[in-house]
Amino acid sequence: MDYKKIDDQLSQISRKINLLTYLRPRNLRQEKEKFFANSNFNPHFRYPNIDLDFNKLKAELRSISPDETPLGLIFKRKCKELLKKIALLENLGKPVLTKLSLDLYGKPDEKLLKKAKEHLVQKPWLFFEGKTHNVQEAKRYFEKLLQSYNLSKRWKIKLKKSLVPDCYVVRSTMFMRLSVKFSKERMRRTAAHEIETHILRKENGKAQPYKIFSEGLADYTSTEEGLAIYNEEQMAEKNSKKSFWPALYVVAVDQALAGSFRDVFDTIRGYGFSKERAWVIACKVKRGLRDTSKPGGFTKDWLYLAGKYKIDSYLNQGGDLKRLYLGKIGIEDLSLVEKIPGIKEPKYLPKFLTNST
Repeated sequence: MDYKKIDDQLSQISRKINLLTYLRPRNLRQEKEKFFANSNFNPHFRYPNIDLDFNKLKAELRSISPDETPLGLIFKRKCKELLKKIALLENLGKPVLTKLSLDLYGKPDEKLLKKAKEHLVQKPWLFFEGKTHNVQEAKRYFEKLLQSYNLSKRWKIKLKKSLVPDCYVVRSTMFMRLSVKFSKERMRRTAAHEIETHILRKENGKAQPYKIFSEGLADYTSTEEGLAIYNEEQMAEKNSKKSFWPALYVVAVDQALAGSFRDVFDTIRGYGFSKERAWVIACKVKRGLRDTSKPGGFTKDWLYLAGKYKIDSYLNQGGDLKRLYLGKIGIEDLSLVEKIPGIKEPKYLPKFLTNST
């Protein structure tokens, strides 16, 4: 079995199937203006053309036949996940996208929805977060942190006008929306989330014998985002605006599946969040649709809160957080990962973990 060849194939396909890039509407700013000018308007999004030969990619994935070794099982699961992602991109803007998103990411159950709503009820109406910093000041703060990990030559921070999320990491770049404002609290949380989770796990993955560890094993997202939320809580106050966002995403995904973009927006506003925050969250859960007046959407973001509870459970059962920094892996992968020859100990760990030892 040529594991290196399979690894190369899966990594190349994974890099091409960049969901978040393709899910960004091309007319985001125009639709935002219309939305705020008309209280009855729901955005009608347009998406970029995708210059990929989906049939060729699917045929290549179906031709891969991994064995039943731990690494083979990891490859097999990744093949299935990539086929699901391709199906989603093939149907971008179509009503069936919701079903494909549910197949890929699932949705919150009633128990999690109840927890999310109970948490949101505890939110204060006013937050005292001190001085506000513009995106340029925040950029310098993040660049300094990257430098402290000796990663400033490998990673760049770029500012863009039109993004759905405020910040996100892709390949070797951290993108930030130009209009975002940061309190000191939010800068600490964003650093813990984007740099000390996403970037450090990716860098450790690059050091492993197989590229899939930096691209991401199948279904790693819940662990990844849950760890990011856990890390935020270690670095900042637990009662800040951003500490309520994971619960908001659960409620927003649930509302998106039943209603319109405007319904999601109004629900978030009803919990006392700003128009800008309600717009961003509604965009995140309704992206992928063309006509956002229809029920449905992209369900990934409920995994932030579900993943956080998964991390809590893992730690309560004696799990070692450092093992989750072997690469972009899920908690469920650990028993297989640790049987693979040549796996290296993580070089990059968040400072709060290294300082506690």
